Amino acid sequence: MQWFYPRYIEKNERENFYQEKFEYNKNVFRWVVILLSLSEITYFFTDCQIFGRFAYETVIPRFIVLVPLAIFLVYEKIHKRYFGNIVFSYMLMHICMWCTIWSIWFLPNRDFSREGFLAMQFGFLALGISSPYYLSTLLHALMFANLFVSNTFIHYEHFDMILTLGLPIFAGITLLLKVLENNYIDHYMDEKKLVELSFHDQLTGVYSRNILDKILLPGTMQLDFASAKRVWVLLFDIDYFKQVNDNYGHETGDKVLVMVSGIINENIKDTDYCLRWGGEEFVVFLQDASKESAADIAENVRIAVSESRKLDCAITISCGIAQYLGNDYHQAINDADKALYRAKENGRNRIEMKG
Repeated sequence: MQWFYPRYIEKNERENFYQEKFEYNKNVFRWVVILLSLSEITYFFTDCQIFGRFAYETVIPRFIVLVPLAIFLVYEKIHKRYFGNIVFSYMLMHICMWCTIWSIWFLPNRDFSREGFLAMQFGFLALGISSPYYLSTLLHALMFANLFVSNTFIHYEHFDMILTLGLPIFAGITLLLKVLENNYIDHYMDEKKLVELSFHDQLTGVYSRNILDKILLPGTMQLDFASAKRVWVLLFDIDYFKQVNDNYGHETGDKVLVMVSGIINENIKDTDYCLRWGGEEFVVFLQDASKESAADIAENVRIAVSESRKLDCAITISCGIAQYLGNDYHQAINDADKALYRAKENGRNRIEMKG
């Protein structure tokens, strides 16, 4: 069953992929559902042609689809997840199909039913563009269950023709949707790489300053850490980094930056943020940390850096710590910078805390 799922997408990433695919086509998806439902109503005029008069028998079967359509439009305004909207839209399409079957029951000439069922297949195609391939295939296939059940009491005159015409179209639609989903995967992966590059420092892999666009409250300079009880800012600076570049070369300097950023990441939680702030400076936002644990983390990083033997040159690091109090984050950065300055003044390779 692996072929049912999208290529190149890890299992834990599929939900995000399907949601983004749905979001990308959301406006088109809404109009597709509306137009498909309204098209069911237009078949009333075909009924009138077949009867040769006003087809009062099929008024309710044709127009009742407006009720589930109205419910769907309310539902999709409230519920934003792809799965519920996709399933609801396909069920609405099947309701349209059963409304057609209901109408066929009254028609004096049922020979045109196969054309109507073929036209419905393209409705399933339109819905499938926004849907996960596996889900669209399964929900589309229910159409044939509808046909077999309804044939037990409608007794279509050319039921074999309905199937032999319908099955190749179903196969073609499912293959086309698979190709379209694979193409969208390429778009999704390219966009993901661009986002990754825009929010991460290319050398060290930690966040760049661009991540502030995501972690600041819109239109403010406040960090969006409302659920965190206490937030601490750690400002790390590599001691005598210019001398490393001058004496060992910039390639070694790059290795030092990678090593230091790696040690910092090893000592913080997944919910914390490490940013490359400047050339050799790193800012860390610690969430839900006490004063003591913030100092311990900074000290652990300092010791790990000073004791590291991964490189030929000896490296030390200094750190300033300040609490973020919920206002402009620059204030906490400035407080941490002042504490870092004291650490530098007092001999480097040490930790200082504001206040």
